[in-house]
Order: sequence, then structure tokens, then C-alpha cells
Amino acid sequence: MKKNNNPIPIGNPRSLHKRIFGRATVMQTFQLPRTQTTSDFLLFEVRKKSAIVLGLTADKEVISLRQFRYAQNKVMLELPGGYRQGNESLECCARREFLDETGYRPETVVPLGGMVLYEPSYIKGGYHPFLFLNCEKAQQQNLDDSEEIKVVLVPFRRWVKRVSCAEVRGGPMLTATLLALRHLSL
Repeated sequence: MKKNNNPIPIGNPRSLHKRIFGRATVMQTFQLPRTQTTSDFLLFEVRKKSAIVLGLTADKEVISLRQFRYAQNKVMLELPGGYRQGNESLECCARREFLDETGYRPETVVPLGGMVLYEPSYIKGGYHPFLFLNCEKAQQQNLDDSEEIKVVLVPFRRWVKRVSCAEVRGGPMLTATLLALRHLSL
């Protein structure tokens, strides 16, 4: 039988601050198999499951968002999404967040596979991408008090160009776009 050479966690992760929005920064000690030494690793935990949506209108326009991102200190073009509330399904989460942030409703929902990891080297958690087709405006946005979001419709081919030229920079946006391509015949 093959020997497991994975680092072994020692004790429980130590929280470095109070959990906020289901996220925490933790320190975890691991014993390293090759040297038998221990080392601390800084990890970012995301416990709440989340969804991200690439939504298209009947005219094949991506329903994207212009939103200020504090870590980057600038407004960025992104896709709608957010965290699950209570025990709602991931599809219900995607539908709710999409409707609240954009005011649009899909005719068809296509899950784009299982959980995609944010950054496996230091972030514990991920998101679930969805493709929404034939979306129609159903209501005004219903934003949280902390959200300042402008809806921007972008023709799909231009969206793909923006992604490929790194104009759209977030990993979840790139992943959702790439996974959606196999379902679209454009």
C-alpha cells in the first residue's frame, strides 16, 4: 500500500478574527512528512456556499454588473452572485441573487458543474457557476444596503473578448464564461 505523504494538520485551525459574512482568516499548523517539522499556514475560510451566474438575454447579451470592489479599490465589471441563505438550494441562491442584483429572471437554468475552488493553495471554499438563458427584466434591483451596483448589458462575443484580454479579471467570471462556452452555440 502506498504511503500517504500529505501534510498532517495538527490541532484545530486558530481563528485570527471574528467570522464576517461567513468568512474567516485562520492559522493552521501542519506537520510536513518529508522533514517531520511543523509549519503554520495562513488560510482563508469561506464556509457559506455561493453561486455565480452568467446570464444571457434572448439577444445574447451578458447581464453583468459594475461594482466597486474594496480589495482592488476600483469599480470592476463582474457577474452576479452571492452566498446561500439558510438551507436554500444552490439554484435557489443563484436565482435569488441574480434577481436581486439585476432585476432579471431566467427562462432556463443550466448548472455548470460542481463547486469550483477559489484558490486551492490558501482559500478553503468555492462557488457554483450557473448559466441562465433567455433572461427577461422582471423587477427593479433589490440591493443590500452595502451594494452599489449598475447593470451593464454586454454582447456575448464582446464579453468573451473582455475576458480573454483580461479586462474582466475575476477568476469566477473567467471560469463561468469558460464553462458556459460548451453549452452555447454562438
